[in-house]
Amino acid sequence: MEPNLQFWSREGQTFSQRFRRWTEILEPTNLLFSEEDVQNSRLLLTTKGRASAEHGDDDQQFRAAWKQSLSSVHPDSGRLIPVPFRPAAFLPSTVPLLYLSLLPPKGIKTALFPQLMFHLYTTQFSIVNGNATNEKYTFMQQLLGATTVFSSTIFGICPRLIMTRYALNGPTLQMVITKVLPIPLLAFFSMFNVVVCRSPEYQYGIEVMDKDGSVIGVSRQAGAKAVKETALSRGLLFGVSALVPSALTPLLKRTSFVLQNPRFLVLLKLNLTVLVMGLMVPTSFSLFTQTGRIHRVDLEEEIQASTEETELFYNRGL
Repeated sequence: MEPNLQFWSREGQTFSQRFRRWTEILEPTNLLFSEEDVQNSRLLLTTKGRASAEHGDDDQQFRAAWKQSLSSVHPDSGRLIPVPFRPAAFLPSTVPLLYLSLLPPKGIKTALFPQLMFHLYTTQFSIVNGNATNEKYTFMQQLLGATTVFSSTIFGICPRLIMTRYALNGPTLQMVITKVLPIPLLAFFSMFNVVVCRSPEYQYGIEVMDKDGSVIGVSRQAGAKAVKETALSRGLLFGVSALVPSALTPLLKRTSFVLQNPRFLVLLKLNLTVLVMGLMVPTSFSLFTQTGRIHRVDLEEEIQASTEETELFYNRGL
């Protein structure tokens, strides 16, 4: 079993454990690790037997090595993740795009760009951090990803298109279309993008392993479970991150500080978005363990017949 997967199977079985680890992995400084640094860390973990839990977490050298490995190496393939799509790059990349996509646009063009870039990045992030079992379907995933980016972008600007096309000027209707409707649309299409671009995982299956890391077979049931869990966590992440700032903005407008300094509302809303997403990213990543578990009885009959293990493991992805 890949050392990162073995780590998560051993130490990521409770939400609090996973949340603590993700707060370390998501530090932006983790993007500065060079390929040589990561390779040296992996060599240390392998040669010293850290993957088999022979060293305690109090050893600072091994803690630093695990931090570099978990933040930079794909837990399924064992290869380096491209820097723009490492977990630590997710928050600084998506915060400004989410914020801009929720601002009241002055026109179709100003609404189109942030929506396009937001869905383009999150879709590619899902593909890169998905299950390496389906690398032979890379072209299919990229084609599906392009389709989801296009459709999500179009539907994302639909509220603005509706207002422009039908000249809807009622204040209540404008509030619903421009402030209420975009939030569930964002959550839904965040989930939709994960489901579509990672569809080869539940169409063709992903590898399932025993506790020793031996591959038992390829399971569509495990692939469906991995995609479902990731889609739910992604929808919750962006749904809550969009809802909280939008819900609190009317309250901020009534404060004496904003009434005296209305220009600061934009800055306050940006800071609020950063704060909420800063909490929601490790929370959403921690909802489900990175090394997923599935009971043998829930798998295909051919896999059930090939092992006596009661529980098997797989890489969930992000």
